[in-house]
Amino acid sequence: PPPLAACAAPAAAAPLPPSRAPPRPPPPAPPAGAVAVAAAARRIVRIRSVRLAPAIFDQPELEATLSALARRHAQCQVRILVSDPQAFAGSSHRLLMLARRLSSTVLMRTPRGPAAESLELQPAMLVADHSALWLQPHTQAAVGWYDLEGGAHARNRALEFDQLWDRATEHPELRELRL
Repeated sequence: PPPLAACAAPAAAAPLPPSRAPPRPPPPAPPAGAVAVAAAARRIVRIRSVRLAPAIFDQPELEATLSALARRHAQCQVRILVSDPQAFAGSSHRLLMLARRLSSTVLMRTPRGPAAESLELQPAMLVADHSALWLQPHTQAAVGWYDLEGGAHARNRALEFDQLWDRATEHPELRELRL
């Protein structure tokens, strides 16, 4: 076998040139951003996702935040739009269980027709009222960004969501069967 290379002592870190700023810390994990945006809501949270990825949407912190909003008063709502409800309909996904427990304020629907197919290509998003926005541009990536003062961008995403919501229907697999 070849001889092992000697390990050199780590070199002292060279100071950054004055023209270069220090690197920014990495953004918080996607669930933290989604929770921060949901916590900013006063009246309504809109969630759009293909399958409600468990790494983001099946988290206790997000469930607790949305539950508190939904229980705050009768005018508060959580609207969830998913295009593939079969992916989690038989599971114990926290948001599905929340929608079943608080069925008058936590609502789930699926888009119909071409809107369902176009949702597959859209980023997952969470919009608080018309002011804060969380986006996950690629459903397979563990990256996302959020803006607690999203302004016009958040308003536009909320209006886009509302148009899809108005044409969406409740999926039978998302309802709780009560006997």
